Amino acid sequence: MVSRLELRVNGVHSAWMAEFGHDGAHANELRAGDPYRMANVSYSLIQRDDGGRLLRHTLVDIGLGVMQSLLEMEHAHDVHVVHELLLSHSHFDHVGQLDWLAQATKRNGRADQPRPLPVYCTQPCWEVGPARLFPWLVSDTLCHNEMTSGDAISIGDLSITPVAVEHGKTAPGAVGFVIEPTSQSVGGPRKIVLTCDFLTIPDPDNPLWAEPDVLFIESNTWNPNPQTGHQSILEGLELVRRWRPKRTYLIHYSGFEDAEHRGAEVSRPLTFDELRAQVAKHAGDHDIRLARHGLILPCDESWP
Repeated sequence: MVSRLELRVNGVHSAWMAEFGHDGAHANELRAGDPYRMANVSYSLIQRDDGGRLLRHTLVDIGLGVMQSLLEMEHAHDVHVVHELLLSHSHFDHVGQLDWLAQATKRNGRADQPRPLPVYCTQPCWEVGPARLFPWLVSDTLCHNEMTSGDAISIGDLSITPVAVEHGKTAPGAVGFVIEPTSQSVGGPRKIVLTCDFLTIPDPDNPLWAEPDVLFIESNTWNPNPQTGHQSILEGLELVRRWRPKRTYLIHYSGFEDAEHRGAEVSRPLTFDELRAQVAKHAGDHDIRLARHGLILPCDESWP
């Protein structure tokens, strides 16, 4: 059965979504919005048939706020099940609501909900993440499916390849994901790259990263701050030039450590409008945008 692909952004925020008690334009912007709609970075890959009926929902990461975002999606877009969960790494902002998700899928009584919930991740991620943090789920609520960097898996009409990234000693087995529809799929892009969280890419010249239609890239700060274990936007712009995506979305922005860069072009956390303007100054001919909560491709913005 042919399918069409949608990608939903379930959350855009870094580990510390808003700095409690801090003054500043960025913190004030977040407080002035809807703090109950904040969520850590997460994605939903949704496959539907030509009539719009859900065929498959693949969730990528399940950090804080993601379950609330899924409840919002369930109400607005008729997505009631998670067929499998992909984990990029074991940090709490990517696994923190796994207990909630696992218990919900166990108890919802839906015949179309897989049980136990399949969880795809590398063995090191499993050992220091779900197996250590939520041992009571492992016996009958979760089913680990081991992923290996460079080895593609087939999920519905998608080929998903985990690719190793370096995110520090506390995130062994961290990966990004390269997603490509198979020949049975219709519409949608040829390739999606989710870098997920990283400080460096061990093999940036790996052709799996190159020339995606859509790239979602870690963008924690403007200036390099390697002590955070995260990629900066300035470093990310170099990867955008190297990989040549048709469109790039920046995600996981904090900016907090930029205050340590006195006298630099950016020396404080920026509001999202300020960040958008700053990126435009450096983007050149590249189509670079900011990811936003609840964005669905191609419903809200067409595939490039």
